Amino acid sequence: RALGAGRPGRARALAALNASKLYGSLSRHLSGLPRAPLDEALSLADACSDADRFHAVFDMMEDWLARAGRAGLGLEISEIEPGESVLLARLAAGAGTDAAAKAWSHVREVRTKVEALNLDRSLATLEALRAIRADLSPMH
Repeated sequence: RALGAGRPGRARALAALNASKLYGSLSRHLSGLPRAPLDEALSLADACSDADRFHAVFDMMEDWLARAGRAGLGLEISEIEPGESVLLARLAAGAGTDAAAKAWSHVREVRTKVEALNLDRSLATLEALRAIRADLSPMH
């Protein structure tokens, strides 16, 4: 499944943002949960200082968490990178079935506050990644 989800205009916009590189960083960070690599988080935060990249990365986080929730329920998911379905199912199973939904809500809340209050996008990205780690941690 492509990042553009079958929408040619969205795919072109994501290509202009080098979204595949951003998704790679996000995927490497999240696949390391609960001990996610800090360098990937900092790289994403730096990229998200740009408004378009911020929105693209938050779209990716929300999609990743939605797919984690589906995988945790045993539903089939479309993979963007090979092996994601196994990883997403493992994370969701370890944290409980509601964890991905809780993390999605936290990410959405961070995004909404940034848009409403014009907050620092880089710091908001780090906060969203922290919330994901906390919510998907098997011992929270």
